[in-house]
Amino acid sequence: MATVTNDTLEVVDLTNGKVINRLAGIKDAQDALFLGGDFNKLYVSSLDGHVRVFQGDTFRLVQDFKVEAGPNRLFYDPATNLIYFGYGGQMAGNNAPVRVGILQPKRGVGNDQLVGAIVVPTPLPGHLAEIAMDDNGILLVCDSLVDLIFQFDTQKRELIKSWRARGDGAADMALDRIRHRLFVGTRIPPEMTVYDSLSGKEIQSLPAPETMDGVYYDANLKRIYMTGGRWYGTPEASPGWIYVYQQKDPDRYDVISKIKTRPGSGTSLLVPHLTNFMSHLRQSVIRRPRYWSSNPRNENSFVGPTANFIRGVQSMAAVKWTLALALI
Repeated sequence: MATVTNDTLEVVDLTNGKVINRLAGIKDAQDALFLGGDFNKLYVSSLDGHVRVFQGDTFRLVQDFKVEAGPNRLFYDPATNLIYFGYGGQMAGNNAPVRVGILQPKRGVGNDQLVGAIVVPTPLPGHLAEIAMDDNGILLVCDSLVDLIFQFDTQKRELIKSWRARGDGAADMALDRIRHRLFVGTRIPPEMTVYDSLSGKEIQSLPAPETMDGVYYDANLKRIYMTGGRWYGTPEASPGWIYVYQQKDPDRYDVISKIKTRPGSGTSLLVPHLTNFMSHLRQSVIRRPRYWSSNPRNENSFVGPTANFIRGVQSMAAVKWTLALALI
């Protein structure tokens, strides 16, 4: 969990809701990725052009990769042992190309390496957001400024195809890899659209909360969770909601629940191992971390403390149930 005004990233133990460490000097943190086991490293991206690597037990900075501005989501592919992240584009200025960076993590104390990048052929300087991996090394990336979804062959590092998202602000998505269904959230109009992740064909579109800022798929329950209400500095924040969608079959989906949170409560995180879904709750004056937590098997049950929760971590192993969160 990061406090942007203080340029810090706070590490929270979800079992007791306590901050156990605080990492200073991280400006505009966007995402955090923890690799457990033999890796034992924490990766943090920030818009100022850094991907930092911290040792997992001590949280000591061990490497700092400087790239162009705009590093956003981090995605780890265990099949190839590679980390993908978007950067460049509009935030880098001067018509900088949009790229997907490729980082190879090393186990233990070994130094990680930047091993390449894929240039994304956007018609205008864009900004890459969510990343997912389909079968056979097919990488899916959405650009929230040009509203395109790109499909890449990661072995050849070449574009396969792209298609235009329905609506504007396609920044978040989730993937049902078994059924090849891609769930994309857009902000104008607020919708959740289902695509065939291989062909790009639109399957179904349903209403979604305003100012969407989080899409997650629960493979066990076959449900999609979408949060909305993110505050963009306007006088009034959008209403805060969590929409829950049920996958009846690969081509049919229903909205089964709408849960009201608070205005300005957009970002969220699904923690499958804890069967919890968490959403950020904004306050006009923040005195301590707050998050809203719900068990996905009973969307209307509130459990645990409430706190300003953000975006999170993907983990290879359940290590101390410690989660690092990046405040956007």
